[in-house]
Amino acid sequence: AYTVVRQGLSFFNFLSLEYGVERTLDLPVSAYQLDWSKDGSVIVFASGEFDIQYLFASAEQQQQISEEAASRAEKSKIYVADTKGSVINVLSDRKYSLYSPRLSPDGEYVAYFTVEGANADIWVMKLDGSYNRRIVNSKYNELFPVWSDDGARIIFSADYKGVYDLYEVDIDGANIVELLSDQSVKVALDTFV
Repeated sequence: AYTVVRQGLSFFNFLSLEYGVERTLDLPVSAYQLDWSKDGSVIVFASGEFDIQYLFASAEQQQQISEEAASRAEKSKIYVADTKGSVINVLSDRKYSLYSPRLSPDGEYVAYFTVEGANADIWVMKLDGSYNRRIVNSKYNELFPVWSDDGARIIFSADYKGVYDLYEVDIDGANIVELLSDQSVKVALDTFV
């Protein structure tokens, strides 16, 4: 799957490796940050505005970007859809935008991050919208969650030491462990995890 931008909107295209057939998933909104369930029956994606400049901004600039995003009437949401493009559910927060959705290995939960004030935190929510719980809450930025294969931990990027390194945390928020520290890396994006 890959994203195609047409007339200012993002669409997901799928290319069958088995049959060489390409098709566009016709979604009702502009979409980005796609993830799908292990059985291939469900996809989640974000739709709305995402300001990548936030990741490279100073603390003061991050606060300003966050305030501008909070003042927007339309927040970024997470959509749950089947692979035909039919929306099953829309996960949202009336106050904050939701970014970088990642499905748990069992397909029951989605991990994501929100930006609140000058920092971003990791959250987990069930696909039906219940059990919306902040997993990591600090004065730092925790971004781009990815589930461990067993679903017991979440790997994420955080700037605890002034640069973005990789960490993992149990899904109850306990036991944050540093996995990778590289002072030359500015941001570890989810596509590299």
